[in-house]
Amino acid sequence: MPIDKGDTAWVLVCTALVPLMTAPGLALFYGGMVRQKNVVGGVGGALCFSACAFKARLGYDDSLDVVGVHGVGGMWGALGTGLFAWKAINGGGADGLFHGNPGQLWTQFLAVLATMALAAPMTWLILKFVDAVVGIRVSDEDELSGLDLSQHSESAYVLGGPVLGEHVGSASRNDRVAHSEGALVSALGKGLK
Repeated sequence: MPIDKGDTAWVLVCTALVPLMTAPGLALFYGGMVRQKNVVGGVGGALCFSACAFKARLGYDDSLDVVGVHGVGGMWGALGTGLFAWKAINGGGADGLFHGNPGQLWTQFLAVLATMALAAPMTWLILKFVDAVVGIRVSDEDELSGLDLSQHSESAYVLGGPVLGEHVGSASRNDRVAHSEGALVSALGKGLK
């Protein structure tokens, strides 16, 4: 599958924001911390992107890249806080490794381990419960036709191309436009004229 440069850039920008939002106490957003904030964001973006790209090799199903973005980004944000935290910015906090307190990095590392120890089994239990009650996978047919159509009876992102589902390749342009407008009308309130 070819790599789209626009998609790659978008993922890098979005993933760079995650570690910046996870740093508690806003320690990295004030004063002279601009360079350190850029380090945390840049490293975080690279780590998150790499984790999202690596999931194909591991073969796990994560269509929203929760592990790669929120898991890896959150871990890096917590560890970055242990590196760069500064009492001059947040008097109620603690200094990090680069401000003379290596113990804060250890504290952040233990917090990451505790979070993983809680999140992994609870996620597994929740998935098992949801799978038993309603299921967590759609049929192959629904997945091929597209989840917008099969689950929501809508056609998303119809930008002049063919409408997916029962109209693939067989409908004329006028039929596609009429079908798209009909989907919009039904989404807005069924029967608006």
